[in-house]
Amino acid sequence: CNHFFGSFVFSATAHKMAEAKPAASPPAADAAPAKTEKKEKTYRGHYKDKHQRLKRMFRQRRSGVRDNVRLFQPGIFTGYKRSRKHQDEKIALVQIKGVKIRGDTRFYLGKRVAFVYKGKTKRRHARAAQAPEKCINRYRAIWGKVIMAHGKSGMVRCRFHPNLPSTAIGRKVRVYLYPSSI
Repeated sequence: CNHFFGSFVFSATAHKMAEAKPAASPPAADAAPAKTEKKEKTYRGHYKDKHQRLKRMFRQRRSGVRDNVRLFQPGIFTGYKRSRKHQDEKIALVQIKGVKIRGDTRFYLGKRVAFVYKGKTKRRHARAAQAPEKCINRYRAIWGKVIMAHGKSGMVRCRFHPNLPSTAIGRKVRVYLYPSSI
């Protein structure tokens, strides 16, 4: 059977002969065993099998490429506990992100809360003896604790020492996940 491509005519037998490879000579007895070929990447850089993909992922983890881990849940200081005529500055009301009902506040009872702010001047901190060059900065924190739920919409009451300033209303606080009861 002959095939016509443009001005060239190929026969089926000539085509088969062109594809045939010369036979390899048998390996010598003292020769090293043949190495297995590495898995090749596909056109998008993905590995063909799952094992190679997992090895690559763990190699990246060992090299220091990691995701950022947040150790707190953000919240907003919404104001002080108050009635119609009086307000109590000792107790701050905080709305924690993701907490929408009273039952969800049970997990956060007793957790530490921090209001982090930037002061006017640089100041030495408590751990200055361990690393003096890192512990002189303008960032400060007022610490408190979640004491109970407030209402049915997921708000919590917190007690800070010293009390939060009124300029902090509407600003973010950090609700840390310790001390843990689980």
